[in-house]
Amino acid sequence: MNKNNIFRNTAVKFGAILGSILIAIFLAMEVLLLVQSLAIRILDVVIIYLIVGRSLHYYQLHSSEGHSYLRNLGLGVATSFFGMLLFALFLAAYLSLINQGYMNFLKEVLPMGPYLNPIIIGLFLLIEGVGIGALSGFIQALMIKKMEL
Repeated sequence: MNKNNIFRNTAVKFGAILGSILIAIFLAMEVLLLVQSLAIRILDVVIIYLIVGRSLHYYQLHSSEGHSYLRNLGLGVATSFFGMLLFALFLAAYLSLINQGYMNFLKEVLPMGPYLNPIIIGLFLLIEGVGIGALSGFIQALMIKKMEL
């Protein structure tokens, strides 16, 4: 398998895992009536960091290429993009079709609330997640390089 296929397959595979985990946690929070506690959403940062780390590890095991900051950064961005896209699409559908009351809650408590709609919230989540994924990829690239020394 060539290096582009390994990179793409790794990003899609771990992105799907990331999106699935985020959706499962969101639904669990809904069942436990914790969905309105926005502070718990910090757990998403930890999950993104861990999944990006697993994707970097998987890529290094299955690729013959050496260590590269830009490749790790790119893999962090790509993995988080696919995962957050899946989660953002789910959340946009959830807010517009399943639980419009939660959308009204967000409009009331968030600073930009009156201007929000499910698509904009999904877009914010996507941008936030990709940024966290990029930062995670960079931090873990530094950690990998330090361990190689």
